[in-house]
Amino acid sequence: MSNKKKILFVDDDSNFLDGLRRMLHRQRVQWDMHFMASVDEALNAISKTEYDVIVSDIMMPGKNGFDFLEALGDLQRIHNVPTFLLTGNDEQTLKRRALKLGATDLL
Repeated sequence: MSNKKKILFVDDDSNFLDGLRRMLHRQRVQWDMHFMASVDEALNAISKTEYDVIVSDIMMPGKNGFDFLEALGDLQRIHNVPTFLLTGNDEQTLKRRALKLGATDLL
């Protein structure tokens, strides 16, 4: 069994996920990285795998990052998993909403 920490990235933009893969390539020694293109895909992965950190985009078609946080809030076993949302929008109401829904931070 691997001692590596597991991190889940969720974003509908495949180019962004590919960029993360390339930028974080050297971190594979420490992190087992998983990349999902939708909230539903991520929730399915979470039902099968325990993650140490979750990073998700806010703006995605269909279910967005807030929907994802709400779904995560219903999963008792991951309440202590740090969850970060990413956005290019600096509107303060987004950060307040994300924190209220259980995000560790909005970046």
